[in-house]
Amino acid sequence: MQNYQFPKNSIIGYDFFEEKTQPIHVHSNIEIFYLLEGETVLWIDKKKFMLKQDDFIVINTNIEHYHKAVSNVLYACFHINYYELCHQLSSSQLFFSCNSTLEKSVELDDFQSVIKSIFNQHTKSQQSNNFLLTSLYFNLLAILVNHFRILERPYLSSEKETDEARIRKIHSFLNSNYKDPISLEELAYNLFLTPAYLSKYIKNHFHMNYTSLLNEIRLSHAIEEMETTDKSITQIAMNNGFPNVTSLDRILKRKHGKTPSAYAKTLRSLTPKTKIQPTDLSQKVNKYIDHQMQEMVSDKSVIYKTNVEAGHLYNKSFNRMINIGGLSDIFNFNFHDHLLTMKKELGFEYIRFWDLYSSIMQSKNGDSCTYNFSKLDRIFDLFIDTGIRPYIELGFKPTLVLSSVKKSVDFMVSKQKTILFKTPSEYEFFLKSFITHYTNRYRLDEIEKWYFEQWIDPRQIIGENYNTYFDMFEVTYRTLKSASPNIRVGGGGLTLKNIGQALNAYFKEFESVKPVENANKSNIFLTDEDYSAINSDFSSFLSAWQKRPCHPDFFSMYCFPYTNVNNIKNYTSMRDQVLVIHDEIENAGFSVPEFHISEWNFTASDRNALNDGCFKSAYIVKSALDTMQLVDLMGHWSASDLYAESSDTNQILNGCSGLISCDGIKKPAYYAFNFLNKMGKYLLFNEGHCAITSNGADNYTIICHFYSDLNYIYFLKSENEITISEQNRLFEPNEKIRIQCQIENVRNGNYSMRIHSLNSDTGSVQNEWLRMGLLPKMNKDDVEYLRQICTPRISIRNCIVKDHILIIDTILEAQEIQCIQLDYMIFAIPQPTG
Repeated sequence: MQNYQFPKNSIIGYDFFEEKTQPIHVHSNIEIFYLLEGETVLWIDKKKFMLKQDDFIVINTNIEHYHKAVSNVLYACFHINYYELCHQLSSSQLFFSCNSTLEKSVELDDFQSVIKSIFNQHTKSQQSNNFLLTSLYFNLLAILVNHFRILERPYLSSEKETDEARIRKIHSFLNSNYKDPISLEELAYNLFLTPAYLSKYIKNHFHMNYTSLLNEIRLSHAIEEMETTDKSITQIAMNNGFPNVTSLDRILKRKHGKTPSAYAKTLRSLTPKTKIQPTDLSQKVNKYIDHQMQEMVSDKSVIYKTNVEAGHLYNKSFNRMINIGGLSDIFNFNFHDHLLTMKKELGFEYIRFWDLYSSIMQSKNGDSCTYNFSKLDRIFDLFIDTGIRPYIELGFKPTLVLSSVKKSVDFMVSKQKTILFKTPSEYEFFLKSFITHYTNRYRLDEIEKWYFEQWIDPRQIIGENYNTYFDMFEVTYRTLKSASPNIRVGGGGLTLKNIGQALNAYFKEFESVKPVENANKSNIFLTDEDYSAINSDFSSFLSAWQKRPCHPDFFSMYCFPYTNVNNIKNYTSMRDQVLVIHDEIENAGFSVPEFHISEWNFTASDRNALNDGCFKSAYIVKSALDTMQLVDLMGHWSASDLYAESSDTNQILNGCSGLISCDGIKKPAYYAFNFLNKMGKYLLFNEGHCAITSNGADNYTIICHFYSDLNYIYFLKSENEITISEQNRLFEPNEKIRIQCQIENVRNGNYSMRIHSLNSDTGSVQNEWLRMGLLPKMNKDDVEYLRQICTPRISIRNCIVKDHILIIDTILEAQEIQCIQLDYMIFAIPQPTG
């Protein structure tokens, strides 16, 4: 295993083995030891690790190791060419810490998944899978380098063994640079030693001078190449750092008494041309791979069973509300058509907005103040006439343009809104004027159906002192309730992690909220001092609020998948976040009549190409089904791309988070809500990849999805750098899934089945645009063509039910969503003729 023969043009390869024991050995290659079957003890640098099935460890270059198993084992050893990897990464030394026996993580799961995919290619012909195997190799290397690279070499037995550590560093540096001219001075510089001291050190510990040591290392690699390849002696000499064949000839004769040609001939005569695995080993490998393939197939085929009697009423929390953003922006674009369409087809009850005060005209005469609501009236009339009610966020949320969540990108433009009310009494006067005006305009019973949300402004919180916010909330609460105790007042737009992330919907995944270096200081929303002061956790906030006299009628939260500001890869599902929030509220003993997710999406960015594609629709369906019974009301961010329209949104799609594009084209996200809105009144089943509902009159609707998670590649990029054409690389490598739904105790007879499908081939404006070559400019006819063609495919067929069991089979590709509608058919009795 020391002289591993790499596949042609590859820096990585592997073999299978079944030896119970292995002698102590070292090699310059990096090794991945993967145990397929059995148990074994692996010793690495005098440290003991117990490996069980599917455990794996990365062994660094020039590290002593061996294994010993009590029973039969099957394992694979991947070898990575250390020199080539260092060369490609422009690094002089590489160390990795990757050990599945010590920890569990998403990155380790990803690493294992790629290894299993490589194994699954083992029995296929080389011609058919060469490119796929190469891509898997590079995928494996990418995970290794991006997630498991460390600065210091692991496995050192003792901190006192400084000589051993230094010897290893010398070996490591020379093995990663032996093909290049390396001077003693260069090595000394990298070890922080003087050349004179290093020269003496090498003589004392290696018993030779520096040049001899370097030539020894070069010779060992040259001999390995002689044994495992058919390259010429000249090529081997040049490949391994020798200036010419004469130099290699002289050193080899001195070491082994033969010329390079004679020595190579001897080596090659002893080495078989091809590796032939023993029959029993080959059978073991094939058995393991077949088992893995069966697991993969079984994972992609699921059966869901339910009963008509299981049906119960439920709350469609996912389509009760939609966000439109700042109210002032409505005057700048034609939003009316989008709003009418969404109300009609998606069924939203509420429309959430902020920046209320920008639409209100104020006049002062000495100490007195009056408000003119006529501009705001026109907007509210639009909402009421459309049949959609206001969900008003009260506060002074900043204006922000957001294009990325990656902290290294200069993207943030944030403008702080001035708090207009200097005293609580001024705020109280405004609220009285507001509620009086709209009670007279729309009647009190209408206002009682609205929601008023008092947003938590970070400027109102200092350390663990929330009193400024609570004081403002209580002014809002008492003033609005004075008009009617049935008016609903709540707060406060928090995120899961803490009060300091109240702007989490905007400032995702930053270790601290910092503007770009060249930003104008007047545009900074939070200074470093502000942010560090806002450092209170969620539970303490709830405890403090519980002690106040006024408690909210509803509690509102933001839910975006990033919950850890120190680790962008901590990508948390909606359901997990909601469950944690429920636990925190319960632990605090805080009773709230309603629980709202007032903003949610897979990203806060309005420049992420995934907003426009099938991934977004699958994410919406999965998140909505996962959380609908845990939340009273959810508000997707956001309704229309018009909200994020700017100077850089000059193409048909721009990665904005809306459901409808600026040109009025319905995106996959729109159809996700459209499918969800078709769900019946009674919920029969909701688990895994689907939900089954009924209208109670022999009509059934099945909503299903094949959501595929984002992989590590997604988190290596800034969100505004993601291109449409590369999206498939960002998901887990799922192909298709077969879903079978069985509903018992249904009425026998004929059912009409309509299957609405949205996937990469049908219904996705992003994929249609991709097929059109991503034309940067489109005329009116092109846009109209996309409006007409970008709709889900509908297929209709008959379904016959016998024995009172309705069985539906369907297949979905990754990121596909489907809505299956089944209606009982009552055939008319033929009329007599004549």
